[in-house]
Amino acid sequence: MHVKKTVSLVEARNSLGDLTRTVGKGGGAIAITRRSRLAAILVNGEQYEADMAELDHHRQRTRKNSDLPFSRLMEITGDLVEGSQRLAEEYNAAVKRSGETLSDALRD
Repeated sequence: MHVKKTVSLVEARNSLGDLTRTVGKGGGAIAITRRSRLAAILVNGEQYEADMAELDHHRQRTRKNSDLPFSRLMEITGDLVEGSQRLAEEYNAAVKRSGETLSDALRD
């Protein structure tokens, strides 16, 4: 949600009716600040309801997916053992290179 306008709390108090009409007619969200810090956001009621429904839908989907066994959350392609061995070899080679670099630095 993008804020279209920012007003101070004092200004918002003095023009709440106008701000509400502007937001209600699709004029975009209005940020209300207190002492130059964001205090609240005035948003269109229908847009708020739609956003909350979308958020709830997303949360429900996420919850359903988290109940799946790990094996259903990802697909493994290729030989897992071979990939693990290659990763271990690359790690060991990197450790060896780091050790050689450190030894060279200590000799200098």
